[in-house]
Amino acid sequence: LHGKSILVWPEQGLGDEIQFVRYLPLLKPLGADRVTLVCKPPLAPLFHQVPGADQVIGLEGSVTLESHDFWTLPLSLPLRFNTTPETIPAKLPYLAADTVRMKEWAARLPATGCTVGLVWKGSSRHKNDAHRSLPGLEILQPLWSVAGISFVSLQKGNGEDEASHPPPEQPILPLGPALRDFADTAALVAQLDLVICVDTAIAHLAGGLGRPCWVLLPRIDTDWRWLEDREDSPWYPGVMRLFRQVSTEGWTETIEKMTAALDIWRGNTREPGGKA
Repeated sequence: LHGKSILVWPEQGLGDEIQFVRYLPLLKPLGADRVTLVCKPPLAPLFHQVPGADQVIGLEGSVTLESHDFWTLPLSLPLRFNTTPETIPAKLPYLAADTVRMKEWAARLPATGCTVGLVWKGSSRHKNDAHRSLPGLEILQPLWSVAGISFVSLQKGNGEDEASHPPPEQPILPLGPALRDFADTAALVAQLDLVICVDTAIAHLAGGLGRPCWVLLPRIDTDWRWLEDREDSPWYPGVMRLFRQVSTEGWTETIEKMTAALDIWRGNTREPGGKA
């Protein structure tokens, strides 16, 4: 790559791009003279904060690109760097929230108590969505038994309407509809004390920002990146905790385990910013 140009072209889901953009800063030390990152439009404002790219382009409509010497896909970079679980570039955070947007979102958050962001559904187009997404917000009801927590909905699209009309015993602040792109979401997540979500892009956003994040993983077709029989992730060390579905019959036991963990976490959290 010495003295050469390279184009990084988007593939697969939004979460995949967020997880593997961490490799971008590794290209310049190999001598790359020009690095161009192309991404899906909602990610472009966020990725402008990522070091290592000379240009970030949101792939929307027809795009004309300059000629490059090489091109690669984000998920090919771990292969090219001979990545093993021990050599994952796992220094956190590798993403940053825009400070101006953070001020805008700070005014919308509860002024006191611990704030926990929730995402209970992913895109219905995902091949394993029937297993990874929760049936609905109501299944998380046990979490509301933990005192001193204000829940915030980060839900976009599928399930967004549930947050606007939650069950009476599950009050939640519906901020999802106001999120314009992932730079907005990053500015919001960066100010939450904890994110609880299913296996979707928000997990990678929170992890990349170095924010505490608990992820609910399905028992059927668990994604490869979460490995097996672990409650942590080498991709997001120190900030991510995995709650694996106990039974294919439902999420009850897993939610009970998470509720107990949340009670312990809340007891150890004296002020916003407490660790997972």
